[in-house]
Amino acid sequence: MIELEKPLLYYILDANKNIVAATDLKKWSEWFENSPDRLLKQEYIKDGDQEYFVSTVFLGIDHSYVGGTPILFETMVFESGSMSELYMQQYTAYDDAMRGHGAIMSVLRENGVEGLPDDIEDVANPCTEVEFQIDAACDGPDAWKPGTHYKWGLPGVEDDK
Repeated sequence: MIELEKPLLYYILDANKNIVAATDLKKWSEWFENSPDRLLKQEYIKDGDQEYFVSTVFLGIDHSYVGGTPILFETMVFESGSMSELYMQQYTAYDDAMRGHGAIMSVLRENGVEGLPDDIEDVANPCTEVEFQIDAACDGPDAWKPGTHYKWGLPGVEDDK
């Protein structure tokens, strides 16, 4: 069984696109359902006769799953009209997600879908420093504390809790 180093948290984006940990599940679910801030950028691009849909979103839940820097943003490429993804890139910060979206669009414009890399490191560096503040207490012996500023860096770098 895998034990998490930190409790699972839900996140929202504030008006300035800052990551805010939300420990109230009801508050988070209301924000997640109603906020237009979850959809960061979505656009279509043609490659010959085929059209592709590129979508960059705020996930709201940490997709790193086993600790470390929270992965909270994702860009996916789909064939238009299909739910099957052709490519996915995940990020730890808003600015990286927006740069990554632009880089993916550039690759598609210049080389088509065949130009998308197999290795996510080729498009944009998903590892960056991320900062957030807890808005309420969590339970447990290793719980996050409200009002505490947390900061993570590159993988393998300890948080400054």
